[in-house]
Amino acid sequence: MKEKRFRLDKWIRLKGSFTVEAAIVISVVVLCVFLFVEAGIELYVGMSALVQEQGKWEEFCPAAQFRKLELLENVLNMVVW
Repeated sequence: MKEKRFRLDKWIRLKGSFTVEAAIVISVVVLCVFLFVEAGIELYVGMSALVQEQGKWEEFCPAAQFRKLELLENVLNMVVW
């Protein structure tokens, strides 16, 4: 049996244009870049919304509000008696 060997000289002798291949590869690369940029923008928008929501929760302090209500209740109970 004869072994089939890969011969590089066949590829070197071929002459042609890589325009079509380059156009396909470049378009795929540009598409991937746009998809990554779009995903990054979506992540940024989501993160900024999360930070704004976190800020609302930091302003809202239920423990401090509860303590103020308890103090108000104690003061009113003392005034009534």
